[in-house]
Amino acid sequence: MLGIPGDLLMNTRSALKSDIGESIVRPLYVERAELCAVDVLVLHLLRERAKGQQSLYAAYMASLPPTYSTLYYYSDAEAKAIQPAFRRREVARHRQDVRRMYQRLTTLVFSSPSVSRLFLHPSEADVAWAYYTVMTRGCYWPSPLIPERESSSNDRDCWCLVPLGDLFNFAIDDSVCGYERSSGEYVFRAGRDYQPGEELFICYCQKGNWSLIDTYGFAIPLNTNDAIEVTPKAPSLDALDDHSTPARGACQAEYASLLERHGLLQHWFIGWAPCHQQHQQDDEEDDSQQAVEISHNLLTTLRLAVALQSSSHNAHPLIDAVLLGEALPAAADERRVWSMVCRLARRALSSYETTLEHDEALLGDQHMTRRQDMKGTWLASGEGSTVPAVDVTPIQMDQLMVRVGEKRLLHRCIDMCTQTDSVL
Repeated sequence: MLGIPGDLLMNTRSALKSDIGESIVRPLYVERAELCAVDVLVLHLLRERAKGQQSLYAAYMASLPPTYSTLYYYSDAEAKAIQPAFRRREVARHRQDVRRMYQRLTTLVFSSPSVSRLFLHPSEADVAWAYYTVMTRGCYWPSPLIPERESSSNDRDCWCLVPLGDLFNFAIDDSVCGYERSSGEYVFRAGRDYQPGEELFICYCQKGNWSLIDTYGFAIPLNTNDAIEVTPKAPSLDALDDHSTPARGACQAEYASLLERHGLLQHWFIGWAPCHQQHQQDDEEDDSQQAVEISHNLLTTLRLAVALQSSSHNAHPLIDAVLLGEALPAAADERRVWSMVCRLARRALSSYETTLEHDEALLGDQHMTRRQDMKGTWLASGEGSTVPAVDVTPIQMDQLMVRVGEKRLLHRCIDMCTQTDSVL
């Protein structure tokens, strides 16, 4: 679809070659590692923007939006409307991350008036703009400036900005992009055939809607990557079921040991089962036939709990079978497992403050015809023309799509548990 010459990319290498390379990037990043790779890109962006038409990237700077729709930019009212309530603290986390970056850059770079002048004396808002430009538009860069630092660094040098290439909007399909050393270009390749006049898309990642909002500041309709973590803390037998056994303490100790030894204390989720992904804008079907997937770790954890609670003889053969992914042989025990899954889904559903019916009525079907302009502004398609969506704000629409998608998933899970119970 497109190839961008490597010389036009913005990364730590281009920052080192720029007019802040020897005075800032080399001493603070290359030699002393006081700056991280994202810091360098933020400074690179701010400096090139300050240079105006004198910048090699002037046209690219002009194409960038002045603000973003990530959680940092949510108003207090928009933050309070996020559901479930525990997610609202993510807004504060975003703001804290930016504030810390601004304070760090002020201490290391902007504290000198002559140096700060190079960046037009940036404010926290300017740093936020540059940071979210990197976070929402950055592409993977496979050629770090300092390879030996990669193995231990939490902030790997794996980011680059690709002028023109970052104008592709997102869709769940198999279009791919990446840097090709043989050609020296960042190449975008289509994973399917496009019709003349059809908008080209790429897939940024395989993430559910809440993760898309947290990372990029948008959601999509009918996101089949939606998944819900149902138990964020380490479980106990009491938390999972109401049954009790005489050797409760011994069972709990063995249970905790099993979960830890076999890496089962994570990836507890309810999600959509993998299926063939159609192009997002061409998908006119709803998710009524989509199957639900209970993660292996969650099912195994619940089956182990039931096996330890109900087994009146040596439970080790049963435990070994469960760890291999097998269901419990006794139908009554397996029904208890699916009853616990159902209870976890209902508990997750109860954490939302509005019902699925309420959210679906607000959302309607306008989200299915949304489009973005080149600045990233969401638009709604009308008859023969494209007009701004006015029924709900873009942020409200994104949050509605998150809630509707997740609630449909949980309702489907509850239905599946009921059907499974009747079969067993």
